[in-house]
Amino acid sequence: MARSKYNILHVIDKFSMDGVNPSSCAYLIRDWFRYSDRYMFQVMACGIKKAEPAAKIYEQEGMSCFFLGNGKYSLRNVSNLVRLINEKGINIVHLHGYSSANFGRIAARRVNIPNIVHEHAVLRILPHQYMADYFLRNMTDSGVAVSQAVKDFMNKGRHIPEDKIHIIWNGINLDNFKKSGPQAVSHLKKEFNISDDKYLLGTITRFREEKGNEFLIRAMPRVVKRHPGILLLLAGEGPLREKLTALVNTLGLQDHIRFVGFREDIVDFLSMVNLVAIPSRIEGFGLVMAEAMSVGTTVVSTDVGGLREIAKHGQDAWLVPADDPDALANGIIELVEKPELALKLRENALKSRQRFGIQSNVAQLEDLYKKLLKI
Repeated sequence: MARSKYNILHVIDKFSMDGVNPSSCAYLIRDWFRYSDRYMFQVMACGIKKAEPAAKIYEQEGMSCFFLGNGKYSLRNVSNLVRLINEKGINIVHLHGYSSANFGRIAARRVNIPNIVHEHAVLRILPHQYMADYFLRNMTDSGVAVSQAVKDFMNKGRHIPEDKIHIIWNGINLDNFKKSGPQAVSHLKKEFNISDDKYLLGTITRFREEKGNEFLIRAMPRVVKRHPGILLLLAGEGPLREKLTALVNTLGLQDHIRFVGFREDIVDFLSMVNLVAIPSRIEGFGLVMAEAMSVGTTVVSTDVGGLREIAKHGQDAWLVPADDPDALANGIIELVEKPELALKLRENALKSRQRFGIQSNVAQLEDLYKKLLKI
């Protein structure tokens, strides 16, 4: 007997953090479409807002994407979502973001289909959302957390019962995350006008408070004093860019720190730098850490949230306390001055890269879908 096809609708508050470039969550939804069991599941996406430029990644894949066209607080999101669910024969709504989780759970109850609240970060608890989650707690069929730290937040900060929350790490396409060849690296260095003898420290980030980039910049005077030839490349965009640029100027670090904007060639970037620094104050999972470790680039990171779950200090990454520029500077200096230690860390990371594979991530999600659909 032929299996039926089930329709999964991913509902997300916004596809971009900066209004233009796709967020890591948006890319994940695309990858869930790419690697899904197409015979069993049809994966679609839906944004609460009006059409967004970042959603072009779905059009390029031939993936269905819809927009409710309302504000994130509009009550019309419920009726519009119910209409879409009925029109497209949706079997599960998979919800990302506060507004999507609020309206999506109500809509799912109205049409009697399962819902999943998927949390990607440890967030500041907002009083109005805390109350919304309390009232919606019995409408939650299942939860997905990207780490134990996020599971604890979902349980204590979002009122989702612990036994309903499944920890499923984010996944990456390991075939794509292999160290780039010398030609690609040389091309990128030429673009940045960087000589081959330069020691490169880099990060891929968003310029937001929780990412801790200020502490990385404040760590640099000590690093530069010890190693004057080091260059930090900050790849990303965000609301704090102007403030961080001013801090670089105040500290007189213009010759040692460059802002290189949002990059899509992240594998080449990770292959080019000698060391990746992750200064996050809060982190749900740490996708950049997984990507850097999979490429084979040494990582120095703060010891917070999901970062401490996917790497062990002194084994496959170097972990330091958060909010501490001196500790971060010491970690960077340690790895610059001990290349044998840096080599050991990246070799160990490469040995365990399979745990970050997107195929494992998709398989776990589809097992959850089957459980909720009772198939």
